[in-house]
Amino acid sequence: MKIFRKDKDEREKNEIMRISSIAFLIAIWGLIISIALKIFIFDLDLVNVASEFIILIICTIFIVTASYIRGIWDTSTNPGMKTYIVTSLVMTLMVNIPISSVYYIRYGVIVSDGATITDALRFFAIGFATTFILMFLAIALFGTLIKRRQKKLANKYAIDDNPQEN
Repeated sequence: MKIFRKDKDEREKNEIMRISSIAFLIAIWGLIISIALKIFIFDLDLVNVASEFIILIICTIFIVTASYIRGIWDTSTNPGMKTYIVTSLVMTLMVNIPISSVYYIRYGVIVSDGATITDALRFFAIGFATTFILMFLAIALFGTLIKRRQKKLANKYAIDDNPQEN
């Protein structure tokens, strides 16, 4: 009697991979939410989220490295300037709005030292611009590397459409 069978058909393997992928995404988002809650809501130091942060970084490095090795960008978009801008904008908003809100609430950016709403907007704008530029550069660099890798893989596995007769 074998406990571990290896006779799965393609449909079963595909379903297992889909389930594993969803579980991995849930774990990643769970780590992100856990880190955000501990830092922004419970006012804990970075030392208290070090384990979650290390796991998140390891998972991120794995995703980026595995995607690069296989020349995969995304299932629904292709690397290009429009994708870089939209992705950078979305990621910037996801990062900058919570951080700016917490600084506003926790440290009283508007209330302290006679600061005004203009000062708060300036604080948000500087954070937004800085985050956008860093996100854009990182995504554009990764997209450029993926394009090169895709070309290299296409050349490596190219099938000759017109084979010469001997």
